[in-house]
Amino acid sequence: MKNPQTPTFSSPELQKVVADARPILESVDEARNRVSNDIKALEAYLQGLDLKTSFRHPIGKCFVPENDRQAAEALEYSGSAPGGILEEALVWGQDKGGRFRLMYELSRWEGYVEADAPGGPLFWEDSTLKREAKPLIETKFEVRKRMYQHLPDLVASLAKHLNVDQKFKLDDVPF
Repeated sequence: MKNPQTPTFSSPELQKVVADARPILESVDEARNRVSNDIKALEAYLQGLDLKTSFRHPIGKCFVPENDRQAAEALEYSGSAPGGILEEALVWGQDKGGRFRLMYELSRWEGYVEADAPGGPLFWEDSTLKREAKPLIETKFEVRKRMYQHLPDLVASLAKHLNVDQKFKLDDVPF
């Protein structure tokens, strides 16, 4: 690991910011390894349980304009703008080889945003869906870092999904 000397700056503001940021900047490799190791450990744990039930934990949809400036103008004047709709998800499912893995999924649709429309603001055409999935540990670090914060929710949702000891009312059972 590199251990450079902290420079002395003529700007007190820059000196303070560098001093405050130093622990983060100097431990980036360690943080990257912690995130990656936790992802590998969670995947190995779930594989060790031999869970063969696919589960999808959506993170949420967002609008991606075709052109930022044109979309801002269109939203200001008409309240709607064309673009793409993206949704990220964490998935416990099969990879291309059929092995259950912790997967990152990105879904894309053609669509638009309409600020005041009922059922909105995001609208998309189901027939345009394109879905990509790959093992989370094989994604770029920026994706792993962003998805890392959602791993506790994934595990909690998966446990709730698999729980067979849920209480229900007799009225909930269809006859």
